[in-house]
Amino acid sequence: MLNPLFLRQVKEAVLVLHLKEVYRNKRPTIQTSKQKMKKKIIT
Repeated sequence: MLNPLFLRQVKEAVLVLHLKEVYRNKRPTIQTSKQKMKKKIIT
């Protein structure tokens, strides 16, 4: 049998990864605008 503590840690890790994906998909505009700002600063 698997350790229940280990199983809980795995579930939490999966949940965190999922939330990060959702957050990334919700906010593509902010990331692109940051990239544009960086390009402006460089050039």
